[in-house]
Amino acid sequence: PASPPTVRIVHIAVGQNVVVTSTGTNGWSAIPEFKCDLNGTNWTTIAPFTNSFVVGTNITSFDRLEAVCGSPTVFLRIRNQKN
Repeated sequence: PASPPTVRIVHIAVGQNVVVTSTGTNGWSAIPEFKCDLNGTNWTTIAPFTNSFVVGTNITSFDRLEAVCGSPTVFLRIRNQKN
Protein backbone atom coordinates (compact mmCIF):
# COMPACT_ATOMS: atom_id res chain seq x y z
CA PRO A 1 0.00 0.00 0.00
CA ALA A 2 0.99 3.61 -0.51
CA SER A 3 2.74 5.18 2.44
CA PRO A 4 1.13 8.24 3.99
CA PRO A 5 2.32 11.62 2.75
CA THR A 6 4.64 13.68 4.90
CA VAL A 7 2.59 16.16 6.89
CA ARG A 8 4.06 19.42 8.03
CA ILE A 9 2.24 21.75 10.35
CA VAL A 10 2.79 25.20 8.86
CA HIS A 11 0.64 27.33 11.17
CA ILE A 12 -1.31 27.09 14.42
CA ALA A 13 -3.76 29.81 15.43
CA VAL A 14 -5.14 29.73 18.98
CA GLY A 15 -8.16 31.89 19.65
CA GLN A 16 -11.61 30.83 20.79
CA ASN A 17 -10.73 27.56 19.06
CA VAL A 18 -7.58 26.03 17.53
CA VAL A 19 -6.95 26.12 13.78
CA VAL A 20 -4.07 24.01 12.44
CA THR A 21 -2.88 24.51 8.87
CA SER A 22 -0.85 21.60 7.50
CA THR A 23 0.36 20.23 4.20
CA GLY A 24 -1.62 17.36 2.76
CA THR A 25 -2.59 15.25 -0.21
CA ASN A 26 -5.98 14.60 -1.75
CA GLY A 27 -7.36 11.22 -0.68
CA TRP A 28 -5.97 11.47 2.85
CA SER A 29 -7.64 12.96 5.93
CA ALA A 30 -5.81 14.97 8.60
CA ILE A 31 -6.80 13.64 12.04
CA PRO A 32 -5.81 15.83 15.01
CA GLU A 33 -4.62 14.02 18.13
CA PHE A 34 -3.47 15.24 21.54
CA LYS A 35 -1.75 14.34 24.80
CA CYS A 36 -1.90 16.25 28.07
CA ASP A 37 1.69 15.24 28.91
CA LEU A 38 4.48 13.28 27.25
CA ASN A 39 4.29 10.28 29.58
CA GLY A 40 2.97 7.15 27.90
CA THR A 41 2.53 6.36 24.25
CA ASN A 42 -1.21 6.86 23.65
CA TRP A 43 -2.50 9.77 21.63
CA THR A 44 -6.21 10.64 21.77
CA THR A 45 -8.18 11.69 18.69
CA ILE A 46 -9.74 15.12 19.13
CA ALA A 47 -13.51 15.01 18.73
CA PRO A 48 -15.28 16.80 17.27
CA PHE A 49 -13.12 18.53 14.66
CA THR A 50 -13.58 19.88 11.16
CA ASN A 51 -11.15 19.40 8.31
CA SER A 52 -11.07 20.83 4.81
CA PHE A 53 -8.57 20.26 2.03
CA VAL A 54 -7.92 23.05 -0.45
CA VAL A 55 -5.04 23.22 -2.95
CA GLY A 56 -2.60 21.04 -0.99
CA THR A 57 -3.46 22.51 2.41
CA ASN A 58 -5.46 20.97 5.25
CA ILE A 59 -7.30 23.35 7.57
CA THR A 60 -8.29 21.54 10.75
CA SER A 61 -10.18 23.23 13.59
CA PHE A 62 -11.37 22.11 17.01
CA ASP A 63 -12.20 23.43 20.47
CA ARG A 64 -9.41 24.35 22.86
CA LEU A 65 -8.29 21.51 25.13
CA GLU A 66 -7.41 23.20 28.44
CA ALA A 67 -10.60 21.91 30.09
CA VAL A 68 -9.80 18.34 29.00
CA CYS A 69 -6.16 18.48 30.13
CA GLY A 70 -6.71 20.68 33.19
CA SER A 71 -3.72 22.74 32.06
CA PRO A 72 -2.78 25.12 29.25
CA THR A 73 -0.05 22.64 28.21
CA VAL A 74 -1.32 20.40 25.41
CA PHE A 75 0.70 18.43 22.86
CA LEU A 76 -0.74 18.17 19.34
CA ARG A 77 0.00 16.11 16.27
CA ILE A 78 -1.71 15.51 12.93
CA ARG A 79 -2.09 11.89 11.80
CA ASN A 80 -2.91 11.13 8.18
CA GLN A 81 -5.46 8.48 7.31
CA LYS A 82 -6.28 7.26 3.81
CA ASN A 83 -9.92 7.96 2.84
